[in-house]
Amino acid sequence: MTVVPWKHLPNEDRRILTYFVEVCQILVCRILKRDLLKEAHEKLIKMVKLIEQKYGQEKITPNLHLSLHLYECACDYGPLYAFWCFSFERMNGILGKLPNYIRVAGI
Repeated sequence: MTVVPWKHLPNEDRRILTYFVEVCQILVCRILKRDLLKEAHEKLIKMVKLIEQKYGQEKITPNLHLSLHLYECACDYGPLYAFWCFSFERMNGILGKLPNYIRVAGI
């Protein structure tokens, strides 16, 4: 559930937020069906176009642009959870908790 003052959002922002939530729900699945992936891609395009129409081209950030390549990445490499950087961050956290033994010469 997304907590926002929904009734206070303009209609365009409601549509942008709805697309965003729907896309996220699809993309974080462990099993990603190609038809759902295509649906997420189409919704991302609609979302980016709405942002550009309402807020201008200068609000299309590199992250928004890169999100349009998620379809290709998932087709090439599988579900996003399998290759995105959060797995590296999680592993760094695990490794950071292990004891660190340093040998100093002469000790």
